[in-house]
Amino acid sequence: MIIIEFENIRLQLISEDDLEMIRQWRNAPHVAGYMEYQAEIDKQEQITWFNSLRPHENLYFKILISNTAIGIINLKNIRWDLKETEAGVFVGREDFRGTITPILSVFILMKLVFECFEFEKLWAKISNKNEQAIRFNTELGYMLHSKVNKDFDQYVCDRNGFCSPQSSISKIQELFTKNGQIKIHVDKASDWILPYLHLNDHRFQLAMDED
Repeated sequence: MIIIEFENIRLQLISEDDLEMIRQWRNAPHVAGYMEYQAEIDKQEQITWFNSLRPHENLYFKILISNTAIGIINLKNIRWDLKETEAGVFVGREDFRGTITPILSVFILMKLVFECFEFEKLWAKISNKNEQAIRFNTELGYMLHSKVNKDFDQYVCDRNGFCSPQSSISKIQELFTKNGQIKIHVDKASDWILPYLHLNDHRFQLAMDED
């Protein structure tokens, strides 16, 4: 198990027990409408997808706010050697759409990628109909890179773009620098990730948990 924790926000690696909740969210019109795969996902397809995930290459977390699960955030196609990966997020709970929690959750994950993993690039595939996501990702430092197809575009954020003092999220950066600390919980089953963690910054704290 891997858990990324900041104040009352927790990003917890998903388990088989979460699959039905994720499936219900993923099939909801407000989520599925912006996904590349539009067909409804059945229970067996969800299980097959989960079993196909290779832990070293895919990290899928559920977003919890004060122990309430509200959505999913992920890193997939992780290329540790090239120091880059692809990010994704969706908010399953409609009452949390447009709130600060998803923004902070993405911010926390980007801090992990750029400042703890020390990656150079973070990619995101975004529906060109999803104006809110495009605006949100642009504010986080993403830039349009290329067209994937008629419905989706590829965006990229590099370390300099995310950490730039000219960034529109510089105020969040300043607040975090002053007050924030991300705690990373790792148990024995997930200790493979330890060599990839760079914990020289006091804003990251490692906690080794029991199985």
